[in-house]
Amino acid sequence: RLLRDDTDFTLTYGLEEESLPVLSSNIIGTYKSRQQIANLIRIDSGRKVFLIEDGLKRWVTSRKALEDRGYSLADVVSVSQGFSLSLGVGPNVE
Repeated sequence: RLLRDDTDFTLTYGLEEESLPVLSSNIIGTYKSRQQIANLIRIDSGRKVFLIEDGLKRWVTSRKALEDRGYSLADVVSVSQGFSLSLGVGPNVE
């Protein structure tokens, strides 16, 4: 798990920063995720589908735009509106 630079280890995790290993991006790049993070979301089973990129939700304006990027509606995960509000808004995917 990656941690933000401003994480307070003592308060959040009960750890001292000095006790944590530091890994280079080369080493981190060798690890594979067991499960792909959801790239496509739909808010509370709504109609709009959003592509998540760099922490931003981008409305996918058509099924063609979705399929042109190699996705299908089967890849969409429903999320709460609260989670959706935690994401910034990026340009539409057309």
